[in-house]
Order: sequence, then structure tokens, then C-alpha cells
Amino acid sequence: MDFLNQIWAAWNEQWGATTATILSIIAIALNAGDKTQRLASAITRWKGWSIARRWYLFVQKKYRIHRAKNVIFAHLEQTNVTIPIRTYSSCLTENRLTSGRNALSPITPERPSWLNDYFVATALEELRNDRKIGRAELYRLSNTWPANIEIYLFLRRRPGKTIEEQVEEEEVESRCRVEQFPPWRPQSSCLEESRYDTVEHAETTGPGATSFRSQVTRKPSAPPCSRCWVRAERERDIPMLVDSITKYDLAQIATIEICGRNQEFQEAVAAVIIESDCAADASTVREIVGQAITLRRNQLNTIPREDKEEWTEELTTDFKSKLTTLIGAKPE
Repeated sequence: MDFLNQIWAAWNEQWGATTATILSIIAIALNAGDKTQRLASAITRWKGWSIARRWYLFVQKKYRIHRAKNVIFAHLEQTNVTIPIRTYSSCLTENRLTSGRNALSPITPERPSWLNDYFVATALEELRNDRKIGRAELYRLSNTWPANIEIYLFLRRRPGKTIEEQVEEEEVESRCRVEQFPPWRPQSSCLEESRYDTVEHAETTGPGATSFRSQVTRKPSAPPCSRCWVRAERERDIPMLVDSITKYDLAQIATIEICGRNQEFQEAVAAVIIESDCAADASTVREIVGQAITLRRNQLNTIPREDKEEWTEELTTDFKSKLTTLIGAKPE
């Protein structure tokens, strides 16, 4: 219906007036004598041809995009489609009249013949905007680190799951593969047992030329991914937030007696926030740090003056216990 509505709007705005102009020219030419010559001259000089051509190209573009969406949507029923992000972005910006069939040829049906890279990419983009298909952003496995998101995966909705759920599932699996492969990569944050089987392949293509690739498949018995990178990111971000908020946002009330000589306060607060599974955002952490300062101030009231900058193991345990209780008691 959208396609037909666009055509009807364009007709009312442009083509209807253009047709009336053509008919008027023909009528004038026929009634003025020298019928053939005048008609040919009038049509040749008519300035509406540029409008007619633009209209034709407009209708052709809308029709081809509409047809391409149907063709690609049917193709996705058979298999998911993966495209390098750079290739996809490039195809979207190509001239539709001169675009080729090279970049996306593996996923381009033979018919219709005009279905080039531009129309395939545009069809995928519009289907995604219509929420008829999903687009997941995937990492490319390589022997370099850090890995980068370099691939789009386009997929149709499966029964029992929303498009958003399927996209999230694919992106989590992609990140999990990166975290666990290759197992020798430096600074791995994943301490879980491998969820994947890896098979190495080598192919000699000439004297002194051998290519290597790895095939990674999920084990049938693999448990759900624990998203270890989320934990690692929280463990990295929360101490930074606590330290910054204590030093700058709440500097006027975060005295040396509150914080200790070696930032014991910040370490204790960060540990509690991490263990309590609180959000690693500035507003949440700022609120907790403010409450923690109040707790520490109350604790200082029970400590002799000469020991107020000390953080003994007993005081630290008591402080963390009370802060944990306070965070757990907050209404959701």
C-alpha cells in the first residue's frame, strides 16, 4: 500500500499536470495548421520532458525497491545473510543506475536482472526499518586483538522469539566466541569452560604459500553464555566512577577521615557495588557513594580521635556489611 500511495501522490503533484500539458500542446498543434510539423516542433521544444523522465525514474525506483524487498525477504526464508559492514555501507551509497552485481553477488538471485548491489542493500535496509527482518552486528574472528565488529547478519524472525531477542542472541554468541577464541589470546576476561569446538584447517596453494583458517562451532552441551565481558566491564568501570565521584563530585564532604590514607573507603565502596550487581552508571554510583559517606561518618563517631584515619579489618567488614544491607533494602 505504501508503494501505491507514493505513486498516487506523485501523480497528483506532477504527472497529472504533465499529461494535461501534453494534451494541450497536441490540440493546439492540430488546430493551427501544418499539423505534423507543428506537432513535432511543439513536442521537441516541450520543457516537460525532464519532468516526465524524473517521474519515470521515480516510479521505476519505487517499483524496483518494492520488488527487491519481496525477492530478498523470500531469499532470507532459506538462509541468513552476512555482509561486511563496509561493503554494505558502500552499496547503499552507490548510484542505482550504474551499480553492479559484484559486491553482493553471493546473496543476489539471478532474476530479476536489474537487481544490483544497490537494490539488494536498500531492500535489506528497508526491511529492517519495517521490522520484518533483524540485523545483528557480529565480530570477525581473527588472530589479532582487540577484535572488531565487522559483519552484519540479516535474519528473519523465528517462531517463539521476537526479532530483538534473536538479534541479541546472535550478538551475544558472537562476542562469546571472540572472548573464548583463540584460547591463547592475551588478557582474556572469560574464565568459563569453552563453549565451542575449534577445528583448524590448512591449505597449501603454492610453493611456500599456505592459508590457515579455523572453524568454530558451539558444543551441543554448551551452557548459556555468562556474558563474562559484562562482569569485566563493571569491575573496570565501577572503581573509576567511585574514585572520581569521591574526589570531585563529593570532595567537600569526603574528608581524609572518611576516605582513609590509602583510599580504603573507595575500595570498600567499589567492592560492595560490584558484589551487589548495581548499575555501573554515574547517577547510581553517586547516590551510593553519598550514602556510604553518611555510614562512614556515623562509624567515625564510635572511633577515638587518634584512630579516625585508620581502616582496620574489623571496621572495613562492618562498613561493607552495613552498606550492602542499605543497598539491598532500597526499593526497586
